[in-house]
Amino acid sequence: MNVLHATASQGGLATGLFILGGLIARMTSVRIIEKAGYKKILYLGLCIYLGTSLLYFTASNLTVLYIVRLMHGFGFGMSATTTGTIAAKLIPKERQGEGIGYYGLSTTIASAVGPLAGVYISQHSSFDVVLVCSSVITAVCILVSVFIRLPASFSTNNNNQSNQTDTSEPSQPKPIKHKNTINDFIEKKALPISFVCFLIVFGYSSILAFLTKFAESTSNSGIIAASGIFFLIYSVFVLLSRPVTGRLFDKYGENVLIYPSIVFFAVGLLILGLSNNGFVMLCSAAFIGFGYGTFFSSANAIAIKVSPRDRIHLATATYFSFADLGAGIGPFILGLIITSVGFRNLYFVMAALVIFCVAIYYFVHGKGAKPEKVKEPAVTETTELVGMKLVYAIISHEDEHELISELSRRGFSATKQATSGGFLRKSNITLMIGTPAEQVKEVIDIIKSKCCTRKRVSISAEAFGIEGGFAPFPESVEVGSATIFVMNVEHFEKV
Repeated sequence: MNVLHATASQGGLATGLFILGGLIARMTSVRIIEKAGYKKILYLGLCIYLGTSLLYFTASNLTVLYIVRLMHGFGFGMSATTTGTIAAKLIPKERQGEGIGYYGLSTTIASAVGPLAGVYISQHSSFDVVLVCSSVITAVCILVSVFIRLPASFSTNNNNQSNQTDTSEPSQPKPIKHKNTINDFIEKKALPISFVCFLIVFGYSSILAFLTKFAESTSNSGIIAASGIFFLIYSVFVLLSRPVTGRLFDKYGENVLIYPSIVFFAVGLLILGLSNNGFVMLCSAAFIGFGYGTFFSSANAIAIKVSPRDRIHLATATYFSFADLGAGIGPFILGLIITSVGFRNLYFVMAALVIFCVAIYYFVHGKGAKPEKVKEPAVTETTELVGMKLVYAIISHEDEHELISELSRRGFSATKQATSGGFLRKSNITLMIGTPAEQVKEVIDIIKSKCCTRKRVSISAEAFGIEGGFAPFPESVEVGSATIFVMNVEHFEKV
């Protein structure tokens, strides 16, 4: 802004164009990923990012700067969407909140180290050196990405199909080419939480774009100094809270985190507007770090959680597209109204907007959100079990299929063994079912419902007066019932 003599609104537009470029990339790269593959799109995004980093040396006026910023954001959006999708697909569903939180630490650390390093280098050298360092780091990222190994499940559908032998008849017509629809670019189930994210990020953009200008406008040396380490304090509190908040998300559900995080973020904005010294400003950084940092990773996990597993890349793109949109138009719109309301009142207005998001979140997602039951881990070593029972059920082979299917559907595992006996000399099945004591009744009820008693006519050979021999005669008998034994289990070991 100082070199090109740009106004606050023009500076906000330059910031917004970078994010707008990322938004465009996210919306388009989701389709390219399916055709070209994850690593190729990652390479392409990083190469665009590197090339546009070097183009900053040619930005001698605002028009060139705007073009470079847009292209730079496009490269960033393409590579960020790809890495985010890879991370989301690698994380187990039952640890989605924790995993997304850890992945989010990469951007948190970058937001802390990057600005500090950039300011330090620019103060002790020049901004050209900052650009050179950024370009070198991007080149290193390209080299590192070469060594990324992805599971076979990451292969695209098109690639898989191309490796298969074509056995179709030549006379068969080719399938009609698929027409792109809105569902090919966004995940509708992720839209509600993405809209809330848009509003939250819109409020956060007031910090990203105007924190330094706000500090300078106060002419307070303490506030100016605090603004230099604002994002460091912000990142420290994100780092401290992330391991805990991720586990809370997975164990108790999203509402336990989303509501407090929004409130903390609003309080942080309010404190920022009231800042009259450096200490108060850094206190606001702590509140914002916990509030905004927790919300953003938790909302990202929600977008992935509510979406089908095979559309995670679309859910990720949808969520970050709305986030980019909020961060992109925020600086431009807010830059227009700063001259009327001032920096302090701007943060008060943003605090009110963020608080309003509590109600919006409740209606679009919160009221229907319920924590998922966390499955207990399987026993993998010798364990002394209290209250464990082993149910033996001797049943007719005719009832075997339905009973085992129902037990499996209800979550019970059974081991079967072929046996024989009884009046009809028919083959029987003995099932061994391990279960906690409190679920024995449920197992027995299932057995009763599937092993009903029925009449069967048997031909028995008994002597009844034919010379020196036997003659068969029919006899009606009951079959199909079950004999059940319940035994205590003193020791269980799975190897």
